[in-house]
Amino acid sequence: MDAEEIVLRLLASERGDNRLGRGRYYLWERSAELEALPRKERYEILWGLVSKGLVFIDIADSSPDNWNIALTKRGKASVNGSTPDPDIASPYIGVLRDIIPEQDETVFGYAREAHRSYEGMCYFASVVMLGVASEVALLSLFDEFGAYLNHHDPKNTYSEQLGRKKQFGDRFAIFRKFWAGAALPPPIKDNSDVWINAVAETIRKHRNEAGHAIVASVDRSTAHMLLSIFPEYIRKVYEVREWLTANTPA
Repeated sequence: MDAEEIVLRLLASERGDNRLGRGRYYLWERSAELEALPRKERYEILWGLVSKGLVFIDIADSSPDNWNIALTKRGKASVNGSTPDPDIASPYIGVLRDIIPEQDETVFGYAREAHRSYEGMCYFASVVMLGVASEVALLSLFDEFGAYLNHHDPKNTYSEQLGRKKQFGDRFAIFRKFWAGAALPPPIKDNSDVWINAVAETIRKHRNEAGHAIVASVDRSTAHMLLSIFPEYIRKVYEVREWLTANTPA
């Protein structure tokens, strides 16, 4: 657990003293890890969380000594959510690192850049980078699915049709058509429409037919939503890829 997450979880507990005090932040005394940090680093953590809109200074009391550090609504949501929240950087990136294999460093790199853009409030850049990460992961899935079909149904025309298309949208449409008709076990096929549609939405919403970014206004909530669902659907993509590889003789 990194320092930012420790601060957020301490504030969420609603126990303990979170006052600023007179030249002293009582919050730090609630955690040995925080208390061991240099004073300037603690201040950077606090004001970094303020800049992200996750905490604020409650100045309701007339005495500055009694002003409190408190969670905003966004801060509470980031701590209480059941999925990794992009507002808490370290665990979110950690989840991505666990899901995305090291050999797919390009996918991880684009996903990490999407998160960095989000933290910098560049929301349009964030969703574009997320779309690229999704596309790169899917391109490998297309090939692995083709190898699987070629082994189990040598007369299929999937690879032939896929090879004639250059635009990603056209290739994705062919994949979806053959995927829908493929005889795959329930653990692989069940609910596949959910993650396939999630991937399609992430890519298509901010890319034109040629695959270039569409200049559009993207707000924080849209970027947050897409980053939040990305780990779950990209996990499914890799689970399917792993199964296809395991069931396709070399």
